[in-house]
Amino acid sequence: MKKLSFYIITVQIVLLVYFILPSFYVKSNTLSLQYTLSELIVFSLLIVFCLYFSKSFSTLKRKNLTPLEYVKLVLITVCAIVLPQFAIKTFFPQFYRLPVVLVPETTFGKILQFVSIVIAAVFEEVLYRVFLPESVLYLISLTNIKKTESEKLIRLAAELAVVVLFAVQHKYLGAAGVVTAFSAGVAFRWITVATGSPLLSILIHGANNLLTLLLQIS
Repeated sequence: MKKLSFYIITVQIVLLVYFILPSFYVKSNTLSLQYTLSELIVFSLLIVFCLYFSKSFSTLKRKNLTPLEYVKLVLITVCAIVLPQFAIKTFFPQFYRLPVVLVPETTFGKILQFVSIVIAAVFEEVLYRVFLPESVLYLISLTNIKKTESEKLIRLAAELAVVVLFAVQHKYLGAAGVVTAFSAGVAFRWITVATGSPLLSILIHGANNLLTLLLQIS
């Protein structure tokens, strides 16, 4: 248990310092070829490691939902993505801005850009919806906090902290991007817990990223 806790804290620090904190200093809203091939390989390996070790502490259990329940989750998540953007664009247009997309000229560059969008969606969902929240909740469970209202508040605060981290990471997209990322993050985490798997949130996240790209280059 101590070894697992040490691993969790070590990976959290590495991810925070190497991947999350640097993104806070990105000011441009230009989307280009985001990752090199080596970075994509690193992301892919981290996805595998996070999923593998999450089995040791994650409370997520796959659930058999009805098709109607899946449709309901998808619709709620789509609303969580679309409505904040619509509201900000309508009432606070000065804070609304779409990313400027730079499309690579070569076929290989376009393929790599497509792959990077998919890998980014998978990585963010595994990181923010599985590894970080589940690992933090696991560490909290190892403490002497009694199962009282205070524990519920601490768990809720931990969940919100991860969502805020995800939202602030999107500050390069402006206030609209941060607000949208926050509401989307809440919805993605909710459907991950509701289904017991990050698969649905990955599909919606990836589809949203690809749609944003297609709308900008069309």
